[in-house]
Amino acid sequence: MTTPLKPIGYYLKALDALITEDFARTLSAYELTRRDWQVLNSLALQGPLTRPALSRLLRPFWEPGARTLDEVAGVLITHGLLAADADTLTLTEAGRRTHAEVASLVEAGRARLMRGLTDDDYLRTVTVLDRMTANLTPGAHEQPDPGADQAGIHPPGSGRRAAPVPRPSRPGADATNHRTAP
Repeated sequence: MTTPLKPIGYYLKALDALITEDFARTLSAYELTRRDWQVLNSLALQGPLTRPALSRLLRPFWEPGARTLDEVAGVLITHGLLAADADTLTLTEAGRRTHAEVASLVEAGRARLMRGLTDDDYLRTVTVLDRMTANLTPGAHEQPDPGADQAGIHPPGSGRRAAPVPRPSRPGADATNHRTAP
């Protein structure tokens, strides 16, 4: 007898919590949080960004009540990983080194997450979640163009990078794509 599946909300919340816990373990030796990684990784992939641009990029991943970008940036600046020139944040040389070291650990975490799954499994799952999100987003009722590259999402191992956002991507690549949140 098989165990009945739980509602999708259960799996979404449980997986997010498990990804957050895995990130905490992975990043603890560097005294970084998942949010710290998201900022470092976004700047590593995008280059210097203004605070408003970085905030817009990360907004979907930072729930209300979480540490603010200013708080995260302040800690990373204090630790010498970021520099601020007026309203623009950029990685320092130490920040680039730390990002490179941590990226391999994040990729190992992604590989754990993707164990037993194919690139097609990942792409199918993300496509379904994208559709469900669009279904419940006010004003987003149009069908996506089937020929379009949906939200810049590429399956793990495709060799293509998605926009820097925390989510599982290619095993052996990064966390904000997610090498880029998961």
